[in-house]
Amino acid sequence: MLNLLKTFLITALFFLLLAFSLKTISTNSNNAPLELKVTKTKMYPPINTPTNSAPQVAIDACQNKNVNDKCSFILNSEKLTGNCVSSQETLACTPTPLFNKTQ
Repeated sequence: MLNLLKTFLITALFFLLLAFSLKTISTNSNNAPLELKVTKTKMYPPINTPTNSAPQVAIDACQNKNVNDKCSFILNSEKLTGNCVSSQETLACTPTPLFNKTQ
């Protein structure tokens, strides 16, 4: 019977500490609940894949340029910079890295 009581008390203490820890983690220094904010993420389609060719503005950005020349173009109101890359016999500006944008 004593072992059962010890087990119960240890289990109760464990859950009490766990609940306190979770409350401490879920609040900031002002004791206000933490908020999870999702920022807007823009996704761009892969460039020069068999089913997806480069946008015309990316192709135009490399007109009269060579492979690996610096280039830039505007897509969805954002200026993207990168290098001219040749794929499937098309020279197109490919942002490097794709998610790095300049304003």
